[in-house]
Amino acid sequence: MESDDIFRSNQHHHKHQSTQAHYDDDKLSQKSYHHNSERKHFFDWSNTLERINANKGLKQLVRVAFIFFLVLAIALIIVLIPYIIKLIKYIDQNGLKGLWEVITSFIGKLWNGSVK
Repeated sequence: MESDDIFRSNQHHHKHQSTQAHYDDDKLSQKSYHHNSERKHFFDWSNTLERINANKGLKQLVRVAFIFFLVLAIALIIVLIPYIIKLIKYIDQNGLKGLWEVITSFIGKLWNGSVK
């Protein structure tokens, strides 16, 4: 085998690898395109949850945010309990028709700009 034959064989091998790499890149870009077009239609919750689970700082931020909103919801319920009790007593005394009349008169006052 001469040196020219080895050189030609080596060129053919590189050309085949280049073609294969281009083919692989093309397949990857098609997968990426299809994946991105699918993502436009829905939010990928599993990917987001995997990223949160993998990132320690983000996981801690989610925990703190969850606790914050839980405390906020409990505080809001505690603050609104007296008003909910008043509403229930008013409905018990006046019925739903009385409540409807109070709401419509209040909305009428708002509409006319004479709420005091």
